[in-house]
Amino acid sequence: MATYLIIGGSSGIGRALVDQLLSEGHDVSVWAREQLDLPASVSFTTYDAIGETEPPKDAIPQGIDGLVYCPGSNTA
Repeated sequence: MATYLIIGGSSGIGRALVDQLLSEGHDVSVWAREQLDLPASVSFTTYDAIGETEPPKDAIPQGIDGLVYCPGSNTA
């Protein structure tokens, strides 16, 4: 079992990856603007990767095995 941090994991490709990793038995942390309908087993931190300059370093999981950066934005 591995530990993953997904920035932008509450919807779209990031959310699909959350579901895949959970189904494989991994621990998943998500940083995103909104929690939406993430499973209770996901550790969630509110973070806007587009609008904030400093990530919440105190929320980084201990011993992460993988990091995925896939925030979306709406510039329309």
